Amino acid sequence: MPIVSVGGSRRADDRIAGDEILKQLHQIERTQQSRLELSGHEGAILIPEMIPGNDDADIVRLLIGLVRELCANISKHADARFGYVLTVEALLNKYVVRLRDADAVNADTASGGTGLSRFRAQLAERGGELQIVVREENGIRWWSMEACIPRESNMDS
Repeated sequence: MPIVSVGGSRRADDRIAGDEILKQLHQIERTQQSRLELSGHEGAILIPEMIPGNDDADIVRLLIGLVRELCANISKHADARFGYVLTVEALLNKYVVRLRDADAVNADTASGGTGLSRFRAQLAERGGELQIVVREENGIRWWSMEACIPRESNMDS
């Protein structure tokens, strides 16, 4: 079974083993969490202990890209005083990615960026979804996002 890098070219039979996906997620966790801490954002990035099976390279690109986009958005839009929690779950039939943080008072929530809109469209094409909820409580705008990324039959070796 070929293991491809997230940035590599794609062939029809490209599958990435769960262990390789975990390595990539751990690398993002280490680098992004350190970067966020340096900018004053305390929080947690939680990833699964194991990912069963393997996944299509396009699914992995989508997962990794979304996690990176969310880390960038924490840096740009989150209020560092309230922390953040970013989680990735690997279920047998889907990945679930969640982020919760608080909008910074001066956050440019209408930044004109296309990141999450682009991911929402890509997920919809694959039968997935991305939902965002903003709730104000005691003058704090709590922002949460949940994305479901369908996994194909992934238990084949």
